[in-house]
Amino acid sequence: MEAPKFDDAYIQQLFAKLAAGTITEQEQSELDEYLANHEAPGLLPSVDDLLAQQGETGWEQMAPADANRVYEHILASRPTEAAQVSTVRRMAAYKWYYTAAAVALLLVLGGAYLWKTPRAEYMTVATGYGEIKKITLPDGSSVTLNANATLRFASNMQSLSSREAWITGEGYFNVAQSAQKSFVVHAKALTVEVLGTTFNVKAQNLHTSVVLNSGKVKVASKRESTILQPGEMVLYDHAALQFKHQAADTTTLTSWKNNQLIFKDTPLREVAAIMQQQFGVAVRFDHTQLAQTTFTGTLPATELEVAMTILEQSLDIQIDQTNKQVLVIKAK
Repeated sequence: MEAPKFDDAYIQQLFAKLAAGTITEQEQSELDEYLANHEAPGLLPSVDDLLAQQGETGWEQMAPADANRVYEHILASRPTEAAQVSTVRRMAAYKWYYTAAAVALLLVLGGAYLWKTPRAEYMTVATGYGEIKKITLPDGSSVTLNANATLRFASNMQSLSSREAWITGEGYFNVAQSAQKSFVVHAKALTVEVLGTTFNVKAQNLHTSVVLNSGKVKVASKRESTILQPGEMVLYDHAALQFKHQAADTTTLTSWKNNQLIFKDTPLREVAAIMQQQFGVAVRFDHTQLAQTTFTGTLPATELEVAMTILEQSLDIQIDQTNKQVLVIKAK
């Protein structure tokens, strides 16, 4: 008696080769022929068999909810060719084929990753007005947050394939070196990618700035990217979607992390804007001409009343605090 053309063990072997990506054109044609003329055969290798053939063991089982989402995604994204087969029999066969192939490939090439790689467990750290806080990340990197800033990162960063953080407001990063994993900071529309360096990021509504103190970083938006060297900065305009790459006074721009706000011939209107960001107070000028007055000096980054006193004595002005949120600057 002639042996059947499609032996069960042989078909199962073809499925395994399909999943592993090693199937030949001839074997693919044989599998196509089989599936075009048979109902769902139940011959797919088990997950354990597929993983064993790849030398993979010890995977944790995917949670039922995750498995359902993956399966629904496969059904939703399978090739439309299956729906174009004219006969009901061929439609069922090809639907089975593409779904089976997708499942097999997902299990071996992607599913194992889903099972083995832990989920990121995020935590968020925030600072209030007039507060500066230093945080040590799980990889040994440190971030000093300026007032009114928020940092989000994975508490299990060390077990993930990448190191990432998301910041709103201003933060000074001292990134631990790693040859295997770069460190990526997401700041509004910009991403900053580094291997090990120190830099300052300030992500605000109108502008985002990146100041590099040491090392080298790549700063990118969706439209362009640039490489920063120490002593350089990028100022990104969110409305114009443009970079401005320029030299930077790193000492002045990062002095806040040492509880100092350093100003050099800075118009009082700019000082007022920084005080609003730092302390959460609105500043008004009794006379518009006062806003053009320049100030050179150092203010504390966490003590509003001391900062007010220094400005009054340095510029011979009067600052009235009408309530906790509003400062009025007047000439004496």
